[in-house]
Amino acid sequence: AVVAGVVAPVAVAVVPKDVSKTLPAGEWVKGALEALGGKGGGKPIFAQGTGPNKAAIPDAMSIAEEFAKVKLDA
Repeated sequence: AVVAGVVAPVAVAVVPKDVSKTLPAGEWVKGALEALGGKGGGKPIFAQGTGPNKAAIPDAMSIAEEFAKVKLDA
């Protein structure tokens, strides 16, 4: 995405409806976006946002993966 003339990473979460109560897309994408220094939002089945910190992409991905593991293993 281009935000204020700067290319910024985008985080998107899409969750099947039958999983969305356990793993809401908005909650899932929130942690990744915080790592990217951004914000966003959405609904339980789809959420998105952007942040300026490209260097944090590996951290954002790790946060998103761990969040999903915790929620789905609960």
